[in-house]
Amino acid sequence: MTNLIEEIAGISVEMPPLETETARQEVTRILDRLVTEKGRDYVYPYAGQGGNDCMYVERIGDNPSDVFPEENNYYPVPVEELAPSCIVGHLLVKAGMTVSDVLTMGNTDAWETLWTNYGFLIPNDWAEDEELMQALSWLQNDQDTTVPWGVAVDRFKFTLENGVTRETRDAAIAQFRYDGQDDAA
Repeated sequence: MTNLIEEIAGISVEMPPLETETARQEVTRILDRLVTEKGRDYVYPYAGQGGNDCMYVERIGDNPSDVFPEENNYYPVPVEELAPSCIVGHLLVKAGMTVSDVLTMGNTDAWETLWTNYGFLIPNDWAEDEELMQALSWLQNDQDTTVPWGVAVDRFKFTLENGVTRETRDAAIAQFRYDGQDDAA
């Protein structure tokens, strides 16, 4: 029997991680699968719109962005009508969080607040790895600024493999470019 998310949104939920799998390996595995499912050139449809670009979850159907109005208050939307939206929303659901848990986190652009206040919801102690959290923050920023998911994940992996520093991040941006990227990026 498929779960409701798979049935409604057409996505699959990951199997639990192997006991020996680190948080970084788990996140990377899931992100690679997301890129395979969405395609390397997939660009998040709400990217580059200013304000609260990212929605962890969205309403399935004609008006997906109406889950969170500009004031960031919830509309009374039944959870059955919701699905993961941004790359982090997809990542968290594929890691085993429910859409309800992701919805509880709201749509915050303050990563410190997110991981500090809701870290207990995040699977497998990811929040204990500060470098992983920083790399995920940069991944989210890439998505929110119209970077295709394949390029964003390549940058994420490069940064984790070579040290999570501003210099490494800049090197990842220089190495993994995409059509339409501003030379100043």
